[in-house]
Amino acid sequence: MKLLFKILPLLLLCFACKKKAVETGVTAIVWNYYANRGEPNVKVALKERNNNYGSSGSSSINNSETVLQDGYTDSEGNCYFENFSARVNRKSKENYEYVLSITELFGKTITQSAIGGEAVEKGQFLNVRIPIYVNGTLNFSITNNPPKGGSDTIQVMFINPYDLIGTIRGFTYQTSYGSSIYPSLRPMGPYNVTIKKFKAGIYTETSESIYINGNQTTSYTIVF
Repeated sequence: MKLLFKILPLLLLCFACKKKAVETGVTAIVWNYYANRGEPNVKVALKERNNNYGSSGSSSINNSETVLQDGYTDSEGNCYFENFSARVNRKSKENYEYVLSITELFGKTITQSAIGGEAVEKGQFLNVRIPIYVNGTLNFSITNNPPKGGSDTIQVMFINPYDLIGTIRGFTYQTSYGSSIYPSLRPMGPYNVTIKKFKAGIYTETSESIYINGNQTTSYTIVF
């Protein structure tokens, strides 16, 4: 019996060394920083990555990524995943990690380069917040811009319907005074564009829509 008590810890240690995975659970909430709310209808993927740098002394790199589960957020921005077994790194060449990534936002497919992943801690049961505060560059131009001091005017207003801050303030380009237009950072997403022109004594108002891509430059041109 004494012998059993002596070898039992060794047996448990060996069992732990051979453990290949740990039970892990995670839920996510996608939080719209600009709207100050959970964002519905966002597709989120739970991914397993193995950043494998090859065997010792090898310069080869073999990075792999697998989608384990995915789904859409509910009306409050929550997304639920079934518990899964997270692999434990047992060899020097193994580097398994788990992340939650947004793969579809505002009806548009999102690549990893646009929005990175939020890390999932192995062996834990957590609620992970995924913030949305990604910007894109708007390269806006007007062809035949009305000259400074003339009677012709143009006003262009951009409103993101998902951005409560932007809906209150909006952002407007008033070029009737010959002001310059420079590329500017704006929150990623769809925009309703209202174009008001006064040209040769005639006033017109039209509406268009554009999408500003995250971490990219979106070009948009209006002809006066």
